[in-house]
Amino acid sequence: MSGDGLLTRNKIFVDRTKDIGVISNDRAIVYALSGPNLRGSGIEHDLRRKHPYLDYDNYDFDVVIGSAGDCYDRYMVRIEEMRQAVRILRQVIDKLPGGPINVADWKTCILRNRALMTKMEELIHHFIVVTEGLDAP
Repeated sequence: MSGDGLLTRNKIFVDRTKDIGVISNDRAIVYALSGPNLRGSGIEHDLRRKHPYLDYDNYDFDVVIGSAGDCYDRYMVRIEEMRQAVRILRQVIDKLPGGPINVADWKTCILRNRALMTKMEELIHHFIVVTEGLDAP
């Protein structure tokens, strides 16, 4: 069973979302809806396809659309979009080059050695990185 089984096939959830809050295609456009709310009303509009940004035009994924325009359709669009996001991420991971992932500069990573416990400068740096975060190069 997929992770969405708790809600997707739950009679109470389905009864409370099917045919509820229906937004037609025309109404979705008039309301200037976007994202899953727009696609849940059956309009196939996704900026990653229409106006690709970053690297989206190099990845294979489906634009998910609903048909009824109700709450259940909007939910299902979001569920399937999570699956499509995983599909994209798997393609991204496959394209990552091999090699080390950490920068050699000790000031840009969390220390995991004895210097942390023996040198004051490293201890202070570690405290700052852990509490304030790290500016990646």
